[in-house]
Amino acid sequence: MKFHLTLPSILLIAFIFPVTSNAQDLQNLLERGISYPDSSAIWIEIARLYEFQGEYDSAIHFVNIALEKDPDDLDAIGQRMFINMILERYESCEADARYILSVAPDDLAAIYCLAFSLMESGKYEESISQIQEGIELAPRLAAFYSLMSRILTRQGSFVESGIFISRALDIAPQEPGNYFIRAENEILSITSPSDLLADIYPPRFSAIGSSEIRTLDKYVSDRRHPYYYKTLTEKFFRDYRSFELDEYFMLYYGQTLSEKYAPYSGSDREIADSLHSMLSREQYAEAAGLGSEWLEKNPSDISIYYRTGMSYLNAENYPKAEEYFHKYHGFITSIIATGNGLSPESAYIVISTSEEYTVMDYLGYKVSGQLLTEQNDNYFDILTGITRSGEEKQVYFNIDKPFGSLGKSLR
Repeated sequence: MKFHLTLPSILLIAFIFPVTSNAQDLQNLLERGISYPDSSAIWIEIARLYEFQGEYDSAIHFVNIALEKDPDDLDAIGQRMFINMILERYESCEADARYILSVAPDDLAAIYCLAFSLMESGKYEESISQIQEGIELAPRLAAFYSLMSRILTRQGSFVESGIFISRALDIAPQEPGNYFIRAENEILSITSPSDLLADIYPPRFSAIGSSEIRTLDKYVSDRRHPYYYKTLTEKFFRDYRSFELDEYFMLYYGQTLSEKYAPYSGSDREIADSLHSMLSREQYAEAAGLGSEWLEKNPSDISIYYRTGMSYLNAENYPKAEEYFHKYHGFITSIIATGNGLSPESAYIVISTSEEYTVMDYLGYKVSGQLLTEQNDNYFDILTGITRSGEEKQVYFNIDKPFGSLGKSLR
């Protein structure tokens, strides 16, 4: 669910063979590897099994064994390239991609991985050059148009970005990541630069932090202010595409002054579980109806937007899928725009602990621990997350609002 761009299905197909992920398969492959230690193909197959299970470091280990047997095996180098991109090891990914292209200059997967790595390293012009080559070779491959759109958005070229992401959606309307890219482009294109720090990407609000949280109440409760909760709600239902990033956050935050605000009730979790169950049973229309009905009454339950969007997407109702993915992206990126999560001073601001896990999932972290702490009369949850590469990261969330409501309910 992480919008760090999820890689298009075509690249997954290019690198992951269909295997059954169980211990017996692995045991059989390892026995074959011991019996035929000089066969690089067996070690590559073992690596693919680990990759399929998400055990990327183990996959890299066995790919490297295969390359010891055959240093010029492009299949193994391509597999390592792809895994390095997943693990955000962009220099290594770039090196592997350049080697493959030195031997096979028309290799589309290597062109894409090189362009992606160059983008994440801030080398936009060289990345654009690679994307243009990819589009020329494969004009019906949506991934290149999506990537071009992301770079253009980062450069502030919103109109051009919109053209490319529209093309990607025409080709691949079933790819959720394309909807997020369009939403990002549309929301940032109308968000006032004065509300954002222009030199940081993703954008950050310039004036929201733990010390300012309590001052926000006066805005969402003031009938004359543009952030007045009822005003924002009406605007949101009337024309969500006109919502700027700060308005998404203030609508989200404004729920805290509602009499219905109950961050520990678990109602959203129950709905999310029901939607997940319906999706697994392929009851797409029913799930879409449940999610949309719930969100009419609870317009800021973030995780519900994603599942409702997936329901509409699987039902092939692409316009409605785009609507709910757009709203999901607007809310979650507005939370991420409140800080960077690296310290109490720059904690992400949430109004429910369930959003902490939604954000962690969006960032690609698997939660392994949680700690409550207090500093200068502000309360924080510190979540420990495990990245795809196995690195531990601590992420700070300001929970003044949900923690404060818990205290009131106990009085």
